[in-house]
Amino acid sequence: GTEAELERRRKMLWVQLLMPMTSQLCTARALSDREGSVYTYCWSASQGPPVSIRQGGHNARIALVAKSARESYRDDMTRVLSETSAEFEKQTRPLYEELLA
Repeated sequence: GTEAELERRRKMLWVQLLMPMTSQLCTARALSDREGSVYTYCWSASQGPPVSIRQGGHNARIALVAKSARESYRDDMTRVLSETSAEFEKQTRPLYEELLA
């Protein structure tokens, strides 16, 4: 698809799947093996295409696409990942303090 269509799809993947799974499901319970595989695959796919093993100018174009792949929601992604990290820390704090006692 066009660059605009790919950006729209990546943003939809973020809003409909990755953001809710990251901020709500991952902090509530452990993912099953299948869920974890799909989750990891989707995070990887949202980065844009992988660089080709063949050398050439096409790799420069792929690198530019990958660099801008998450640009439209980068600030939102950074915020959600920061909040999720803080939630994990909050959940593990009692165990950490118990281990130090």
